[in-house]
Amino acid sequence: MDNRSVASLWIGGALSLLDQVCLLSYVKHGYEVTLFHYFPLENVPDGIKTADAREIYEDDDILIHRNGSPAMHADIFRLNLMKKADMIWVDTDQLCLKQFDPAERHIISYFDDSNLANSVMRLPKDSAALAYMLEFVEDRYPVPPWVKRSVRIALNSAKREGKPIHITEQKFTTYGPSLLKYALKQSGELEHAKPPHVYLPLPSTQHRFIAKAKFTDEILNVMIKPDTRGMHLWSTNVRKNGWLEQVETGSFLALMANDVGIVLDA
Repeated sequence: MDNRSVASLWIGGALSLLDQVCLLSYVKHGYEVTLFHYFPLENVPDGIKTADAREIYEDDDILIHRNGSPAMHADIFRLNLMKKADMIWVDTDQLCLKQFDPAERHIISYFDDSNLANSVMRLPKDSAALAYMLEFVEDRYPVPPWVKRSVRIALNSAKREGKPIHITEQKFTTYGPSLLKYALKQSGELEHAKPPHVYLPLPSTQHRFIAKAKFTDEILNVMIKPDTRGMHLWSTNVRKNGWLEQVETGSFLALMANDVGIVLDA
């Protein structure tokens, strides 16, 4: 397996500063980076390869969850990527801080005490969990076996009545972290999951920390440990709350931008 190539997917719009910094952070650490896309791309920095996403997953009828996010489509894409290509999946807002362990066949991480993330991920092609997940996401009206009994009863009743509940109307994490944790637990592969500080040391509730200079020391000297390899920067929250327009000189994001050759306006 190749631990020197990473891949991500971009669906629509221009790459933000945060996405550019994260993608370039892998280039800085010696990785070949491929950004897959279905539609025209904007603001792709030099050093990032681009490729047609249909090479991995042909269906370009993008799944949009009821909350407006295309993340479920990305959930399907990353599973197909792991089956078809020797690449590590990374979200465009998953920063690289050091090279990954080349001996790892599984790259999986918790983002808190009990929940898994799929912002950085790789499973071997012979993974039983991967096979299960690829089959599961083919069903657009699934009844997830991990949800509480009352929810399963309601979903099954809807199916019997000829009104099945589409995946885009179900819980946002159904094709993503929820499915991942269930599949890994069933296959015994959950033991490979790393604690949050390895790949996701920044809690989502503290996403603003990356834009404020006063929090830089806490990120660098408290959150980041000797074995921390990456950091999820929670771009949805950062953008929604306007922090990309308030990036301070000396902030963690400003430092990371400078580190990959992006100079921010003062």
